[in-house]
Amino acid sequence: MKLLPPLPQKSTLSRLSPIINYANQGLSVKVFGLPGVGKTSVFSWLANTPSLQQSLKVLPNTQILYLDLEPTITTLGHKSLVQQAQQSLSRLKENKQNRLVFILDSAIVLKQNQVLQTIFSQGYQSFRPRLSFVYLLTNFHQNYDLIKQIPLLKTSLGEAILFFPLFNQEESNHAIDQWQQITGFNFFPAQRNLILSQSGGYAVLIKKLALLLKENPEIIPENQILKQFPEVVDVLNRLYPFFSDHQKQILSLLANKKTRTMKKDSFDLNVLKNFGVLNAKKDLFSPLFTRYLILQNRFRSNTNGFAFTDNLTASELNLFNLLYQNQNQIVDRDAIAQAIWGNLWQEKYSDWAIDKIISQLRHKMAKKEDRRKLTTFRGRGFCLSILAA
Repeated sequence: MKLLPPLPQKSTLSRLSPIINYANQGLSVKVFGLPGVGKTSVFSWLANTPSLQQSLKVLPNTQILYLDLEPTITTLGHKSLVQQAQQSLSRLKENKQNRLVFILDSAIVLKQNQVLQTIFSQGYQSFRPRLSFVYLLTNFHQNYDLIKQIPLLKTSLGEAILFFPLFNQEESNHAIDQWQQITGFNFFPAQRNLILSQSGGYAVLIKKLALLLKENPEIIPENQILKQFPEVVDVLNRLYPFFSDHQKQILSLLANKKTRTMKKDSFDLNVLKNFGVLNAKKDLFSPLFTRYLILQNRFRSNTNGFAFTDNLTASELNLFNLLYQNQNQIVDRDAIAQAIWGNLWQEKYSDWAIDKIISQLRHKMAKKEDRRKLTTFRGRGFCLSILAA
């Protein structure tokens, strides 16, 4: 089965043409986009599709090599990528007509890999302008600060910065068509509309909703999705930490319609627009994300400002809310299972899973001078108590 390309042809050309224009000039590009927006599939497709390269007018004798640097954390992955990089650079040495574009996914990992830094830096100095880089990055603030600590990225700091925003309507429909092809499940118009309206063009959310609707074909009320499907909350839990503290404040104000105190044209507001998180009317990209932010705000209020060492998963959040609402009372495992798995709790029930989630929650509550105490009563359940200040 021949799979569809990750984006429609017109969108692919529109998104990639500016990048190829810079690369043809021997300039490097930093592409910022949130995690899960489809960067990996689009850029690996570019590297492996000669007809697309021809449509984009990539210069003759140009090799485009996509490298995901995340596996370099392992020894085997490191050796493989070093070998690929060295082989590609040797082509530039053999023939002065050859050109090379490295697409480096998770480029910030270079900070931890001195060997690859050296290989790429030496190549950049020796073969520029026949060698250029496309760095794929996520968190704008954190990555931009870290870039300055990596000599290779710092050298090309001012060359070009672009954004990879969330999918538009046409691109989202195309992504749904992809998941239809992969799963063999044809979505009804109402199901397709639900995915479109609730995902807001966020690729990983399109995927998650498509797979959930395949397993649960009945249309779910929009305000019940976060409650019934912890997997969706987990997607948003993984997205949320990539925003800076100030961006989170902006998002919370927008979700709760408290925009009077917000600066109309702040730097962070423009970054959020470039990511596609806000539309022209400053509405958030997804009703699901809006509800998620409102729940986050309520959760912080309901827990009297108690903090955690890390973001809670959907299961941990549901568990903590249950225990918090039943302070100083023993909550049995059946009640906990219902809070974690909802209507499917009897099918999914697992003592091992409950113990693991309890352990993870304890770990995230483990702060110095924390007044929360989570006690296990063997054979009976668990109790959360809040000690007096």
